Amino acid sequence: MPSIRELRPTPRSEKAEEVTIIGTIERIAVIPGRARRTVVTLGDGTGRLECVWFGPIDWIERIYAQGDQVAVSGDLGWFRGKPQMRHPDSE
Repeated sequence: MPSIRELRPTPRSEKAEEVTIIGTIERIAVIPGRARRTVVTLGDGTGRLECVWFGPIDWIERIYAQGDQVAVSGDLGWFRGKPQMRHPDSE
């Protein structure tokens, strides 16, 4: 498994790369509004990865807490120069 530091953007013409990252939850934020979303920031000692779920995703706050170690898998994307996964699988 790669570390967050090792992640690199893929050219737009290529299919998104599916990766698995193990990290510690540094922050869980629910962003209200028309496009309500839950953002979980993971860190692995080499960098940070944002995991984003859109819509009412209340289960995340019930299951996970800051400091928990989790594995997330999904298509790696980039938003404003930072690595991001949308709706990743987690355990």
